[in-house]
Amino acid sequence: MKSVGIRDFKNNLNKYLHLAKAGETIVITEHEQVIAEIKKPSEFLNDLKKRSYIYLEEQNRIGKIKLAKRNQSQIDSILKRYTRKMPRINWGAIRKDSRTDRLTATCETQLRSLKSRATFFARLACSEPKNIS
Repeated sequence: MKSVGIRDFKNNLNKYLHLAKAGETIVITEHEQVIAEIKKPSEFLNDLKKRSYIYLEEQNRIGKIKLAKRNQSQIDSILKRYTRKMPRINWGAIRKDSRTDRLTATCETQLRSLKSRATFFARLACSEPKNIS
């Protein structure tokens, strides 16, 4: 465990994040008071079910909710229904689709502009020279 002041942590953030990634626990202090702790996340936090239980227990501990005295399998079924309803969104496809319309419109506008310029210069080249006197 490594203790560091908030200013030093801010100035050397990258260094301390690499230490945390390597498994070191970093304790951040301000005026000799511990204000935060940074460490590598536990492997089980990747599991939605376990994260949900941890969140519910934390909210119960601080008094925001009161856990029901029922079987946890009911909570599991609620979590299963909730996660099934959430579709995966392909943001890359949405971005590409939105840009396609914009790029097509831009290309058409530029093409019209080039055609009008070409027509102007073609007419100018084919017209008879005027005497300016």
